[in-house]
Amino acid sequence: MSGLLLISPCCRPVPFKPLITLRAASAPMIGALFYQQVISRWPGYFVERGLQASSYPNPVPATLANLPAHHLLNPISIRSMADELRAFNSDMQRLTMLPADLPISVLFGLADRIIDPAWHLEWIRRKHPAPIIKLLNDVGHMPHHIAPDIARTMLSGLVTVADTGSGIRPPDIASIDRKPAHAGFRRQLTAS
Repeated sequence: MSGLLLISPCCRPVPFKPLITLRAASAPMIGALFYQQVISRWPGYFVERGLQASSYPNPVPATLANLPAHHLLNPISIRSMADELRAFNSDMQRLTMLPADLPISVLFGLADRIIDPAWHLEWIRRKHPAPIIKLLNDVGHMPHHIAPDIARTMLSGLVTVADTGSGIRPPDIASIDRKPAHAGFRRQLTAS
């Protein structure tokens, strides 16, 4: 791997969340019944709610408005999400450090209600000595849909660093968009 672009990454072990629908759909014995009687009857409702939550405070991107709900919410995908949920914290606790010579760029929306940027950025900064971090004001969990040019520019920057081997990287934190970043949040990031 010659570079890594993380978009709204959930990477630090997280506190327990009930996630009742997912846990019920993947529970032994009752999971199949719950899936058949609840989720499979209204998959569009569940997908729409998930997209609205992920997009907030931005509108759901038009490119995601007509996703095939039955395909997204099938028993195998639900079981995969539940398995990931069960294994995530222990897997991430075992990760010691990210290679210092691996260029890492991180793109986060500061209005993300799915993943707390401060919680995960602190962890990334402890695991890697020089991540490039871009923060977008007024953007939620899907910054690559709201600001695709910024995501492409960050990816191009990683490719350039990998191709040239120059190791020249931009400053590690940049706030982009309409309003200046919240001063307390910015101080918290730069203090570490």
